[in-house]
Amino acid sequence: MKMLDISNYVPAGTSYDKLGKGLFPYEYITAFNVLNQTTISPKSAFDSNLRGTSISGDDYERVKFVWEYNEMKSIKDLLIWYNNLDVVPFIKAIKAQRELFKRFDLDMFADGVSLPGLSEKVMYQTCFNNLQHPDKKPANAFQFPAKRMGGYKSQDAQAKRKCGMTLEHLNTLLQKQKYLCGLCYCQLTADIPSADRINNNIGHIDGNILISCGKCNSARKDMSLGGFRYKKLLEFNSDRLVYSINREEKDIYAKMKANIAGGPSIIFNRYAKRNETKIRGDAMRSIDYS
Repeated sequence: MKMLDISNYVPAGTSYDKLGKGLFPYEYITAFNVLNQTTISPKSAFDSNLRGTSISGDDYERVKFVWEYNEMKSIKDLLIWYNNLDVVPFIKAIKAQRELFKRFDLDMFADGVSLPGLSEKVMYQTCFNNLQHPDKKPANAFQFPAKRMGGYKSQDAQAKRKCGMTLEHLNTLLQKQKYLCGLCYCQLTADIPSADRINNNIGHIDGNILISCGKCNSARKDMSLGGFRYKKLLEFNSDRLVYSINREEKDIYAKMKANIAGGPSIIFNRYAKRNETKIRGDAMRSIDYS
């Protein structure tokens, strides 16, 4: 999904010819063993009968320069250079989009499956001034299940990490956390507590443990505690979006509804420029959160 979002969202006027693509003799490669040829292909090898084009003298000089500069040993080396150069624009696009979402403390490869998911998180950051927090009512007391200790020791042994966690420490943590998940603050029972490592590079040792529910432990992965807690807070407030457009704002609702054209496939395959591009001729301009 992310790859499609990035590759399809190309501004109008973009020219692939200006992206520094390499040169390669496609039609000259008639068998795999041709890639082992140790001399540069002749100029005519870069001509294309399919497209009816011929390589210019300047472009062929560029190929010879690249061959010598990179000390290429075979046409296979030229192919590797060509393929690497082919992905440079995409890498630049990834870096640009990651920097965009970093302004909102979001990692586009960890905090959302696609651009709509990331845009939703940005929206929640800007739509609500006073987020509601979950009720941290203490749950009923219980002891951490001793039978789970073997699983944690096995995990650390396989990953060659030190395991020094004690049941006494886990029960103390449960008491301090009022038997609530340390991430989403849901009430825990003896069936769902999990010893979540704060620093995943370290094993299950006293001082590196936070008691959480199984769902949060699985979902957090390498996210920071603060970042994941904020993510859960936004999820807790997600249903408030239903009430953010009420009767007093019905005009805005009508404009947004009239402006919806097609689905995500259209939105992410067309380029829209703010205050200039129009979706339907003389209709209102696009309103979106992307």
